[in-house]
Parts: sequence; C-alpha cells; structure tokens
Amino acid sequence: MDVQRNLIATSASGTQTPPYHVSRRLLGALALASLTVDPGMAMAERLRQVAGTGGHDARETIAPWLPRHPSTDLAQSVASVLPDRSESIAIAVVHLVDGTGMALNADDVVPPASLFKLNILAETYRQIERNRVNLAQTITIMPEDAAPGAGILQDRVGEDVTVADALSLMIGISDNTAAFALLRTISSRKLNECTRLLGMLRTWFYVDERPDETSAGDVVTMLCALMEGAIASPTGTGQMLDLMTRVQPSAWIRPGLPPGTRVAHKSGQLDGVRNDAGIVFGATGPYALAVLTHDLDDPAVGERAITAVTRVVHRFFTGA
Repeated sequence: MDVQRNLIATSASGTQTPPYHVSRRLLGALALASLTVDPGMAMAERLRQVAGTGGHDARETIAPWLPRHPSTDLAQSVASVLPDRSESIAIAVVHLVDGTGMALNADDVVPPASLFKLNILAETYRQIERNRVNLAQTITIMPEDAAPGAGILQDRVGEDVTVADALSLMIGISDNTAAFALLRTISSRKLNECTRLLGMLRTWFYVDERPDETSAGDVVTMLCALMEGAIASPTGTGQMLDLMTRVQPSAWIRPGLPPGTRVAHKSGQLDGVRNDAGIVFGATGPYALAVLTHDLDDPAVGERAITAVTRVVHRFFTGA
C-alpha cells in the first residue's frame, strides 16, 4: 500500500489551492471557540464577532476540499494502523487552522449510509435561513416516510412532529423516518442542489432504488462549509454543531479521543459499511475528519479502523 501516492497533491501548476476561503481572523476565532465550554454556541458567538454584523452573506458556492499542506508524516501514521484491505477505507482529514491534512481514497465513491443526514441537516438550515422552513413548524408523518431501522417515528404515522424535534431525532438517534419526513419537506431536488453548491461533486441522493453516493473528501467539504459559516448564520451554525455534539448510540470517532474531547459528528452504518465523520475540537484548534469504510466482511474491522485512525490523527495534531 502506498498511502503517500494517494495523498491529495498540489495542482499542476505546483501551487496549493486553499480548501476553502476562510480568513485567518475567522480561523483564529474558530480555534478560540473550540476551547470553550459550549462549542456550538461559542462558535456562533465567535462567528458573530468576526462578521461584525447581524446579517448573513454566506456564499452560494464553496471550493471542493483540499489540504493546503499535505502531510507525509500524518499519512504514514494513519497507514500504520490500517487493516490490510486499505482499498475499503476512505479517509479525509484537515486541520482548520493551518490546513495540514491527508487523504486516502478520498475521491472514491462510497455508500454514505446515515451520513446523508448531515446533508439533510445542511439544506434544512439553508431553508430556515431563507424563511422557507422554521424550527417550530410541524410535519405530519406520512406512510411513505416510515422507514425501518433506527428511530422511534416509524410507528407514529399520522402524528405531527416539529422540524426541531425531527432534526434532533435524525441526528441524535439517526431516526430514519425523521430523515425522510424532513427530506419530503425540503425536497430531494433542493438537497442535491445543496450538495453541488457546497462543492460536493461526488455526492448524490436518489429517490429511486439506486444507492446513494458520496466520498470522504465530499463529507469533509461539507464539514468545512459548516465551520466556515457558508451554510447558515452564526446562530444556525451553532445549532447545527450543538445537534452533532450530542452523544449518539453508534460512535467510533469518540472512543479514539481523550475523555472530555468535544466532537460534533455523525455516524452511519449499513451491512458491510461503517462510517463516521465530524469536527473534533482539539487543543490546537478544530479539525475535520471523515473515515468511511465499505465492503466489510466483518463490520467490527471498520469500527476499529475508524477509532484507530482518530487516535493517531488526534495525537498528531495535539500530542495527546
């Protein structure tokens, strides 16, 4: 396995393209916010201070993710803990302050599993920002929304749930019915438009029987957009991070972090698939991490790989 060969490299001109257009002032604010008690609301307050206005002029597009400083040392550390079948693992990581990062198979198209719920979260908040949806409005659970698997709403067809509660259930316990009810509310067309506007070029959500698609690089692109404030206002950004910071039943990034480390993430699983991705608020500033595993004979292999990768990445960035 040649991990170095799979690193995101410089452009053909030899210059490295910043993964997102974030000012140093904003990055400093993000780093400070990551050290506070409440990462979501503190992030929102820091973003508000940086913006210097109550308004919101988020860009409609964002450049796809690339680390400004690909690190061979980080890639080697990650490679040292990977199982033999590295082709079944896709990784993207970038430190949001200095741009250090690495990638392995990050452009591979893979199943998102419940990571698609991050995109529903993003588009819902985009519509909240535009007053098309509000957190207090109710959604009636329809028969077509009911989905097996995780959640509690599949047995509540005909009942009403607020958008706020649906979002909380979708992220907190990965409620599939809540996700489909929200998707019906925001529309799959708008969801796919959102992925393109955020620069997620390998992500697609289908309304038929075709499997959804994403990539580790796309997931980190979305996480960077969230932290940049390109999805929602400071208040909305804080609310999204708060939802993702809550403890989830399935979590493989969290066990790889020192106790008490704050992480805003979303996990996902299907047969042979284990994924986890999020923002880790480390002592040196926040970093985005996505580890997506697929075609697993033993799902525990993927779970252990996500935790092991998280552990070495965190040690590389923080020394802890």
